[in-house]
Amino acid sequence: MMLTAVSVFSLASCVNEEYDLNKGIDMTINIDGDISAPLGSTEAIMIGDFLDIDEENSVLLADETGDYSLHVEAEEPVGGNVIIPSVLIEDYESLFGNGGFSLDVDVKHYVDAAGEIIGDETPVEGIIVTDVDILNGTRQTTDVIIRQDVSQITDVVKALGTIALDAPLVLTLGISEGEVTVNGGLKLTFPACVGLSLSESYDFCSINEGHILEFTSDVPVKSDSPVTIALQMTSIDFTALQGTQQGLVGNDIIVEQTIELSHFLIDAEASDFGSTFGDMPTDLQISLDMRALRMGVTGGTAVIDPSVEIEDGTVSVGELPEFLTGENVVLDIYNPVIRLDVKNSSPASALLSAKIQGYDADGNGIGTAITIGSSDKDAPDAIFMQPGSTSFYISAREIELDIEDVYPLGENPPCNVVVPDLPDIVRTIPYSIGFSDISIVVPHEGNAEDGYEESDYVMVVFPEDGSDLEYSFSADYTIDVPLSFGEDLHIEYPYDITGLNETLSPDDNGTTIRIRQAQIKLTFVNTIPLDMGVTASPIDVDGNVISDQSLKVELLSADGGEAKISAGTLGNETSCPSVINVEADTETLKKLDGFRLNITGEANEEYVGNALNANQYIRIIDMSVRINGGVDMQL
Repeated sequence: MMLTAVSVFSLASCVNEEYDLNKGIDMTINIDGDISAPLGSTEAIMIGDFLDIDEENSVLLADETGDYSLHVEAEEPVGGNVIIPSVLIEDYESLFGNGGFSLDVDVKHYVDAAGEIIGDETPVEGIIVTDVDILNGTRQTTDVIIRQDVSQITDVVKALGTIALDAPLVLTLGISEGEVTVNGGLKLTFPACVGLSLSESYDFCSINEGHILEFTSDVPVKSDSPVTIALQMTSIDFTALQGTQQGLVGNDIIVEQTIELSHFLIDAEASDFGSTFGDMPTDLQISLDMRALRMGVTGGTAVIDPSVEIEDGTVSVGELPEFLTGENVVLDIYNPVIRLDVKNSSPASALLSAKIQGYDADGNGIGTAITIGSSDKDAPDAIFMQPGSTSFYISAREIELDIEDVYPLGENPPCNVVVPDLPDIVRTIPYSIGFSDISIVVPHEGNAEDGYEESDYVMVVFPEDGSDLEYSFSADYTIDVPLSFGEDLHIEYPYDITGLNETLSPDDNGTTIRIRQAQIKLTFVNTIPLDMGVTASPIDVDGNVISDQSLKVELLSADGGEAKISAGTLGNETSCPSVINVEADTETLKKLDGFRLNITGEANEEYVGNALNANQYIRIIDMSVRINGGVDMQL
């Protein structure tokens, strides 16, 4: 009725001066009772607002689907080198114990044996002796001896297989006088552990069975024109020497073998030594000189067990929002992933292991360090570094890998490594993550005591320029922590709603609101896959919580219980009608500018493992205020 009366007065066409309402009449209108007014709805509060993401500098990144993860990269790879010094057999001139073979033969004897009785003055034109057995039924051998200190390599090389050699040899077949024909069939049998090859092509000899020099046809030998054969000792098979105290023994290479000369027959014409029988020698010297020009190891198969020193590494996470790092936050990360990009330039596969620990900003360890890697190459947590480049994805629950692709030479398919307790490292998000006790071990099927297995030997090749052999091991790593959570998750995050002060205290327009109680109704809409609980604290215009005891604030669900917002997803949002009850005197209420929503998040069993996504949000809709008090309006 009062508002109607005012309208009538304001619409009168003439004014009686005695009743002018502008002269001494109180123009204040008082309204008491319940007053309601709509406040509207908020914009969507995106999950990115909670995460407080700096688009340019944040380590929180969204992938092409919008799923968030914490992504950090090492500033530089960690790694180490292994050096195997080149090997040169220094005493190569003593390779053949007595320099070869030297034999004496009585050529006259073979003429006499033919039954002819002749004197020294008897002409020998036309007299020929054949198949003269130079060895005369004896076994003729010479030693092959190698003794070389190789202590410079034994800290890496534990056994030798077949080594490749750069060892040119010269064999010289000569006689002291005259001329003879060496018959085809002569054999020079090197030890079976030695590999031979001809350095040049010869039409009278060949290499058989890899270690036997055999004359395939007759060859004349003159005193002034010896026969020279260029050979190459290409290899020595040390596995054939096992159990003989030869091979790699301690810090020495030891070889003590023999070379046997056999089937040494000659033909001779008496006239090649002179014109009479007396000119024929009784002690014709026939020699087979053997000489090595050098002896270097160019490579071969070996059991290597390198000791690789790798310094500790640290990757900085930096400052993160309170949403992830609050004092009471427990992050049960569903499946964090460490990606190791490993390069192994050695020919041996190796197992990598390390300890990982989180650290706070002061460098103090957080929680307990965990170990990645295993001493068993077939274990699910093994980091088995094959030669070349390999990417390892270390996670708690595996990830899907595309291993069907064809990879370039030197690259291996990616591998899953399962470490179930990996989430413990980020249960509380650290300021940095450190890698320590990094170990690289080459596993072996056999051992030094019982003998190594064939699979333990790998090929090593020294540089052609004779320099040392160097292998490198390196690991570059990134850490991705998808923001998807397990059942133990607990996060806390405050979010402020402000701007009520201007609404509830509009003194500047002549209206005063006197409030005894207020009730703000609102509905939470949720697309985030977390169950959330919400309480409210009053805050002033400076964002400080109002601690005045006369101001009471309580946030409840519409049915009077605790406000709990069920987990939702995009396209399947949930809602929770709620109410904020406020009770205070007018003066205290003038301080109120809004509420700090104290949000707690817990995992929802249905959505365990679902990631936080850039498109997810919370929205507050249908906000209205109901005031129990009064309004004073000045006309």
